[in-house]
Amino acid sequence: MIKRIARKPIVEKRVFLKFGFVIVKSQVCLCPKCYHTVNAGPNYQPDHCDKCGQRLKFDDIEWEKDEELGFAVRRRPNEQIEDRVV
Repeated sequence: MIKRIARKPIVEKRVFLKFGFVIVKSQVCLCPKCYHTVNAGPNYQPDHCDKCGQRLKFDDIEWEKDEELGFAVRRRPNEQIEDRVV
């Protein structure tokens, strides 16, 4: 019953590696019920969470562009950048 009521997703900012070497701060939406990351953006907003089925509404969310913070630097000569946590 409660899944049928549309709820606003939780919006967070997260830092991650894009393309394995660019440090990016991005806006991420989470399901308000199960806290699963929802694949949403300014061009696509799903109606339901793909994990728990909670109905979502994206009416009041303002979308922001990804912010590039810099480039990842190798600490050792043979270190793989994509396996390291930022």
